[in-house]
Amino acid sequence: MTTASCRVGIVSNDTSTYHRTESLLEADLMTVLMAWVATGEVVAFKAQYGGLKYKRNGKLHNHTADLCVDFRNGARIIYVVRAADNKKDLPTIVELIRNYDLKSHAHDIKFVTDQTIPKPLVHKAEEILRARELGNRENNAHALRILQGLGGRAAIFQVLERMPETVTWAQGWTAIWSLINDRQIRHDHPRSATAIMTRLSNIQII
Repeated sequence: MTTASCRVGIVSNDTSTYHRTESLLEADLMTVLMAWVATGEVVAFKAQYGGLKYKRNGKLHNHTADLCVDFRNGARIIYVVRAADNKKDLPTIVELIRNYDLKSHAHDIKFVTDQTIPKPLVHKAEEILRARELGNRENNAHALRILQGLGGRAAIFQVLERMPETVTWAQGWTAIWSLINDRQIRHDHPRSATAIMTRLSNIQII
């Protein structure tokens, strides 16, 4: 870390906890993790996790990782985050930590780049977090009934144009994301994790 690092502060909507990250890429990963909190997949996380030791050329070194995450299944994963074109020797450091000190801290350590966290995945997490704040159960119920009436699968615009006149397209869009967050519907795409969802995209009842 240096004083020139890009420090980004984000707030967890579920805990109102403020986390300081060192780059926009770390903030993107944190956003994805926050979207997983309400689903129960992630139970806790900590930014700037220090005290990781490794040996190189006979000398002992300390490293501070970017994120430490506890998952519902009991696993603890440490993440080291860096842009792919600026990774330097971080992958080597990760392997040295894995072989020397990892078992004292976590079950696994992963090196994450902007290729591992594609923008569509971050966009999906942002939409889910926004829908969690703005969601309306009545609008959700309308959208789900309309999708059922369309056979359980349809393009998003087909659902939105059938919503009650009192519901704006923006509110209908939020309802779609709320239903995705609740795991009642899904983005019907073979690569949904990395595909941007638009009004032309298909959704399907789970």
